[in-house]
Amino acid sequence: MKLIAHFGGASLISPLAHSRFEHTLGVSKLVSKFFPEDKELRAAAILFDVAALPFSPSINTVLNYEHEAILSETLLSDDIQEVLRAENLDWLVIKDHALNSSILHGRNDQVGLIDLDKAFRTLYMLGELKESATDYLTHCSCDVSGVRFDDDMEEELTSIFGRAGKILSSKETAAVEAIVLEAIQCDWAEKGDEKGVYHDLTDWEILCLLKTSPSPRAQFLIQSLLHQPDKFVIREKATGAGIPFSIHSAFKVFSRVKAEKAQEQSNTYEVIDLSTIAETI
Repeated sequence: MKLIAHFGGASLISPLAHSRFEHTLGVSKLVSKFFPEDKELRAAAILFDVAALPFSPSINTVLNYEHEAILSETLLSDDIQEVLRAENLDWLVIKDHALNSSILHGRNDQVGLIDLDKAFRTLYMLGELKESATDYLTHCSCDVSGVRFDDDMEEELTSIFGRAGKILSSKETAAVEAIVLEAIQCDWAEKGDEKGVYHDLTDWEILCLLKTSPSPRAQFLIQSLLHQPDKFVIREKATGAGIPFSIHSAFKVFSRVKAEKAQEQSNTYEVIDLSTIAETI
């Protein structure tokens, strides 16, 4: 988890290079603050992201990985089972919390603690958090439905989610992710059914694998992305000449932020390289 970026492709083009391990520590700290006596929830906060794949969650969809199955397999590993038994914790309860807890994931119009850490961490990494996260937390509470904001601070905290969502849902970030995933698909097509090779790799190992891929297109895409990103341009509306992608909300459960992004999300984009443009002129 220390070697898998929390925001996948965004780590290649922005300061958002913190790991999923760091994100997990943040969520765990939040759960400890609001629910210090809930041992099972605290364990779930430590383990909810333990099955994360490189460049996930997009890679899960592209290669048909089932997150719940991978999480179950990981929680059943000898090392984790030994710790859970020592603490008298049921792994099935931990898995259910990790996948479904509204405290972690939110519910309806309320964000969960996972998104709260995501929003704070995004703006902190970019130097745009006006106060410390600790100061903001004095205006937050959390119950079984998710996080609640004090009335006098709701506008500012809503703004935090809006600003973080705008950054994480940018077309540039989505384009980079699309390029990486297209390269992985090309590499996988050359290797047949051996998609399991990506399961235990880190982000850097994925990039190294693609640099030496048997697929020339995978090599071209990743080398260009890493060394000549100016080769790529983003166009609105997919024409079929490039790699199509769309923009998704970074905070799906937060309706006020989602509404602000609705218009932009409705657009379809494609990212193409300059050589492709030349061929179509």
